[in-house]
Amino acid sequence: MYTNTLFWLFAGGVITLLIGMIASILIMKRQQHHNRDMKAMSDVTIKHPLLTNPVIIAQLLFIPIFLIILLIVNYMLK
Repeated sequence: MYTNTLFWLFAGGVITLLIGMIASILIMKRQQHHNRDMKAMSDVTIKHPLLTNPVIIAQLLFIPIFLIILLIVNYMLK
């Protein structure tokens, strides 16, 4: 019973992360050439739009943490 629930929680989390990632990339492409506060960023960061998007960085960091927590919970419930 718990494994099935964890599967659906995992599937929902992955789908949510993918939708958020796609939406972030689309918004980033649309706003890539808009004005930014150039003084607050280094030249290297400005050249790489993925580095200027903190939402994508947070999502990329959250995916492995989410998987590790899910595996630990699944192991504890067995």
